[in-house]
Amino acid sequence: MTETSWAAWAALKLVGEAVVRAGASDGDALVAFLESAPPFDGHKGEALTFRRWDHQLRQPLYVARAAQA
Repeated sequence: MTETSWAAWAALKLVGEAVVRAGASDGDALVAFLESAPPFDGHKGEALTFRRWDHQLRQPLYVARAAQA
């Protein structure tokens, strides 16, 4: 899956979960639910959440380096 594909999948999953878990479909209620920072299963090994102050999705960052010979 490319990064664009994952972003599209995640957006649909987030909105779908928000509609079901918040029990609302209007934009203000959905934004309020997402801003409450519920954990989101993005299938990356850890729950993802949104930062309240800038609404960015927090997700794990894996750092790797090449082995030295």
